[in-house]
Amino acid sequence: MRISDRLLKIKERKLLWGLLFIAIPIPSLSMESLINKNTVWSAEMSPILIDRDITVLENATLTISAGVIIKFSNYSQLLVKGCLIAKGEKQRPIRFTSAQEKPQVNDWKGLVFYGKRSSGLLSFCHISYSHKNICWGATPKIENCQFSQNKYALYCANNAAPRLMNNLFVQNTYGIYSDYSSPYIKENTIMNNYYGIYLLFSSSPLIGENRVEKNEEKDIYFDNSLGENNSGTVSNYVWGLIKDIF
Repeated sequence: MRISDRLLKIKERKLLWGLLFIAIPIPSLSMESLINKNTVWSAEMSPILIDRDITVLENATLTISAGVIIKFSNYSQLLVKGCLIAKGEKQRPIRFTSAQEKPQVNDWKGLVFYGKRSSGLLSFCHISYSHKNICWGATPKIENCQFSQNKYALYCANNAAPRLMNNLFVQNTYGIYSDYSSPYIKENTIMNNYYGIYLLFSSSPLIGENRVEKNEEKDIYFDNSLGENNSGTVSNYVWGLIKDIF
């Protein structure tokens, strides 16, 4: 074989290998928009890329295994109308985060529990860089989780009653925001946010044994948009909400 033919074959092999490497996908998994049956996102599937809104429908359960990383792009969200079970471990937390190379607050919409039939458990999860994580009329249990670098770490509305225990809320604009809701807030650390706990007077939370400190504007803020509340009844009510914290 002539030298020129050998060189040609070597070039062809290099080109073939180059094409093979180009064809290998980045190890991430894109999901369908609707989850209508019981589904598991396992550690083998991680990282999971969410590039559109994902909805867990009623009567369906999404289970996420310990150690899974879920990355959101295109300002997408995970909307739960059914059940979400995300049970991480202390050394293998589940992460809900931005897909951006340089993540920032508001990169993705957030995690949403929507409606009275929405339920779930978040345990040892880290949630970061979202706009607003919402409990809308829902009652999920959230424990041992970390919320950081979100605009609204957790926004409770429309009679929501989540159970929040032993979580860390740090470096968010709002740690816990409650509007016409009754969150159960116990043994959490809520610090270095702009607002620690922001309450509208239509809310009736149960609060106790938390560490709420070093928040920039207010540790606990009560909305007075309808005017100052000077009555003894309201003062006693406010004191009843916060006296167990300190």
